[in-house]
Amino acid sequence: MDTEAPDNVPEPDVRTAWLTPASGAIGVASLLSDLGHEVPTSLLPSFLTVTPGAPAAALGLIEGLLAAWMVVALIAFLVTPSRSRAGA
Repeated sequence: MDTEAPDNVPEPDVRTAWLTPASGAIGVASLLSDLGHEVPTSLLPSFLTVTPGAPAAALGLIEGLLAAWMVVALIAFLVTPSRSRAGA
């Protein structure tokens, strides 16, 4: 019995075999997500100081208020009665 591959079947190219359409789509989605999150974050200080003329302390105030809000939201989420254990 002949176990060799026929001559008309091309060998897969190992250099690009990993780049399937699904992995390419995930890569593009990741790139767009990074651009959507990282670019505005890095441009916010310049935007606040140049466009409305806010002082640099305004950025610190905004970041401080957001950090405090996140702590309050996290505590409220963690102490929700529906999340507590019945036996505790």
